[in-house]
Amino acid sequence: MLSDVTEVWKQIQINFKFSFTLFVFTIILGIWNSESPATLPAGFLLIHIHTGTLAWIFFLLFTLFVKYANDLSELTEKQLKQFKMFSYYNIVVFTLYILSFYLALNFNSLVMLLAIMALLAWGGIVQAAVLTFTILRGLSKKNTGFYEVFASMVMAVLAGAVGLERAVMLGLNRMGSGTGDIALSHAVFMNVGLVLLGVIGFLHLALISRENSFLGKIEMYSLIFAAVMLSTSYRVYSIPMFVVGYILLLLGLGLFFLALIKEGNLFGKLMEVGESYLGWSTLFIIIYFGIQTYILTLLLNSGFPLVSNINTAAFHSLYLGVATNFLLGAFVVDYLSELKMSKIVLALVIIFNLSLLGFIISLLLSTSLHIAALMGIALLILIGYYFSQS
Repeated sequence: MLSDVTEVWKQIQINFKFSFTLFVFTIILGIWNSESPATLPAGFLLIHIHTGTLAWIFFLLFTLFVKYANDLSELTEKQLKQFKMFSYYNIVVFTLYILSFYLALNFNSLVMLLAIMALLAWGGIVQAAVLTFTILRGLSKKNTGFYEVFASMVMAVLAGAVGLERAVMLGLNRMGSGTGDIALSHAVFMNVGLVLLGVIGFLHLALISRENSFLGKIEMYSLIFAAVMLSTSYRVYSIPMFVVGYILLLLGLGLFFLALIKEGNLFGKLMEVGESYLGWSTLFIIIYFGIQTYILTLLLNSGFPLVSNINTAAFHSLYLGVATNFLLGAFVVDYLSELKMSKIVLALVIIFNLSLLGFIISLLLSTSLHIAALMGIALLILIGYYFSQS
């Protein structure tokens, strides 16, 4: 039996508001860190990172999958109950998990709390992968985009498993010399496996919507194996494995761009004023894909450093440049469908992206990071404007 569309939409709105609320929180932490990094309490930087990754990117990507996959009318009552259970479970668990970083790193007696909450958070990620599979299995039409979004949820499960391993090691006070490798392996899985693959999947759904063709399968598997190879290369510190992952990533991105230009009418959509927000988002996403490729080249040429500003630049080009541009664009299209691209929105989008570009350049050149505050302020005003219109 099909579910009530109103109930589905109501849950989607709740998820949007939760994600945006915590996104505002992580923006404020980011501004604080850029202006006074020495005064940021221990654990807040990890709170900043995981709030953006889980509560903002992962949670909204899955919520949008429910919207895109079913158009709200084909979701069964059972799937609606699963969706609600997933949503409320993760709203609670993600919030407590994020707070546990502060408690674990400021009160040593509570360090096991982080491992426990990491396990519960990982359970929420597994829920999303399972529910994505059940929804995908019930669809009458499946294309590359759906499979890529599902693959991104599977990659998130693998990334969560690596993160859980590190949390358990921290809880057991077994932080050996290889822990830094595990941390970056976890981060790269999320970057390429969840963020990049997930956003590409959604852009297929929004702009291309082609059947799961032969080239689409090559694109998908190239990106999946790129995530695995790049992540594992950090884990075992293997430059040859990094190179293979890098080549696969370029192949997957190349096939995506080919489909976007040939079948997605990219340039035509960028010129459509009525739907221009998703078009503008796509334009900036393409720019950041190019920046990400350049940064990976820098990592390779600089001797593959485990900890550097280059890594930080790579993470922000994906989390903000790719994922946030898409999520803000999808928010306008799906949640505020009546909102047209006004001059103030366009100005804020351009200010945000130019300041983000400046921030990435500042990281790569190891100069002052004060421009991050401008980026954060533009985002806060943009979000405030959205909600004033909703």
